[in-house]
Amino acid sequence: MRALVVLLSLVFLFSSIPTFAEADEVPIKRAIVFAMDSVNALSFRYAIDNGYCPNISWLIDHGAYFENGVSVFPSVSLSSDFSILTGAYPGTHGILGWMWYKRSEERYYSIDGARIWDQLEIQKMIDAKDWIEDGTETMFEVVESSGDSYTSALGTYAARGADTSVLESGALRAIASLFTRASGAESSEGPAQSSLDTIARGDLVELYTATEGEVANYFTLHWIKRILFEGVVDSLLFFNALTDVIRSREQERSLIYLWISGTDADGHLAGGRSEAMLRSYQIVDAKIGMVMSLVKALGMEDETLFVITGNHGIKGINEMLFERTGYRDMVGVYGPILDSGLEYIGGNRGIYLPEAGPEEIDALARAIIKDRFVDFTMYREGDVITVIGDHGATSIEVRRWGGKVPETEYEYRILEGDDPLGEGDELAHSPFNGLQPEELNEKGPTPIQYPLAIERILGLFCSPNAPDLVITIGGEASGQHGDLGYEESVVPMVFSGPGIERMRSAEPVSIVDIAPTIMEVMGLREPGGCDGRALSIQGGEEGYSMPLLPRAYIPLYIPLFRYGVSLFCAFPVLTGVTDLILLMPRIGRIASIGDIRAFLPDPPQYIGTYPAELFRTFVL
Repeated sequence: MRALVVLLSLVFLFSSIPTFAEADEVPIKRAIVFAMDSVNALSFRYAIDNGYCPNISWLIDHGAYFENGVSVFPSVSLSSDFSILTGAYPGTHGILGWMWYKRSEERYYSIDGARIWDQLEIQKMIDAKDWIEDGTETMFEVVESSGDSYTSALGTYAARGADTSVLESGALRAIASLFTRASGAESSEGPAQSSLDTIARGDLVELYTATEGEVANYFTLHWIKRILFEGVVDSLLFFNALTDVIRSREQERSLIYLWISGTDADGHLAGGRSEAMLRSYQIVDAKIGMVMSLVKALGMEDETLFVITGNHGIKGINEMLFERTGYRDMVGVYGPILDSGLEYIGGNRGIYLPEAGPEEIDALARAIIKDRFVDFTMYREGDVITVIGDHGATSIEVRRWGGKVPETEYEYRILEGDDPLGEGDELAHSPFNGLQPEELNEKGPTPIQYPLAIERILGLFCSPNAPDLVITIGGEASGQHGDLGYEESVVPMVFSGPGIERMRSAEPVSIVDIAPTIMEVMGLREPGGCDGRALSIQGGEEGYSMPLLPRAYIPLYIPLFRYGVSLFCAFPVLTGVTDLILLMPRIGRIASIGDIRAFLPDPPQYIGTYPAELFRTFVL
């Protein structure tokens, strides 16, 4: 019945052009948030400026576009997801990465979000919403407390307070069960990191340089991941978004939050500035256009706020070889840890050293910084954070911890050499064997290389559960995101709706500003524990009339038909499959094994044997 209602609504799209009220007559009752995983702000800007995303471009032209939204630290999905929905830094909401140690409970937390086939991991994804610190609220909870409301968490872990959560749906569990049966995979307890699963067999990892077979497996697994996430999961989430839009029609306040995974799959497969990434934006844009058309058809455009953002960035160079083999490059990071003989517990982008004193931690930090792949090592002692870079060291002496600490509440001093967090040189945008679109690599921007670095560092270390030693991996290293660099940190942020000012800004703002901004536009209070500030985006045009039909690359211009068929059949996976088939000629060339054979020594060279736990700490 639900599918039939949606199908009739889509048909209604062609026969009804509703009028819109003045922006000051009807308040914003509904916010629809599209959170794209692993968005490279440079390629997104290129896609917008070169016609790849006509629907998103319409929203930008009729709203506020912040080109340099800055993620949190560590810039990984779990921490970022909670920060968007709470408006709080990881140190405030308490989700410090994919893995961390909570000292007060003597408990180790870890999630592997890629292992949807693992029933134990799925349960962790569901439980994560209850792991946030006391006093921190989600936007869902604020909207629910406002009275007659409807909230939907589509794919996000930070689902506390939402009426519905797709992570707890029967459909996702069915997909996980089928995947488990097909792959023969088994559930496992304990710290996990999917990029290590292919070679980790027990507590130790025996390292060799990459083999041709490993690279072949890498490509195969990534294509499976692309079909699974971009084709199946994203289509399931958009299917739910359409039905949620209809369900929200009669509510006084509604919040629909949709996590989009396909961009992450393409970014890891081909690089953040690849042609594959541009095609992924096309698919997302067509689906967003579908939601826009439904909102238009139901006469809700004058009361709906559209928000498009990334949760974190992703490195632009093509590192298809390295996600599963890149930990081999960072032996210089692990060696000093093992040589120290100190007891350690792995954490995301850091380690816990329960038996180490300040001098031992400092010595370890200075040994690890010598590795060519490390950008910074940092640690906190009392009210002072020491940051060590390749050519200098600084201290941040904090007078007030917690929240978004203003400059008046800390003193920043250079201890030796150059300022490691200062403005960097022009970012390197060298193509990987010429496989990136030339237009994206002709010249790079000259932004602050580590935008909002100090407040992001403070936003991690304000937690009593922050690692004793934090290690950030730089631009030379393999891996895709997680650190402070521009490309893996910066994302687009778009707000569009009636009364929203038309503007385009290059000033850095934070993803923790999203929640208070949405709540202010909806006339609600900010979430408890919020660190962000509401951005000044109101006071724009009163007339806001979206186009009736979604715009798209021609093979995708029939989303109404494809979605209608799949909704009628209650089988949204069909839309994902057709998306990929129709776009296959335009995905762009992915490097073959032959393209990277020159990088592989023959025979493979033995590097060493190391504890698997260390690699799960640093490799994404």
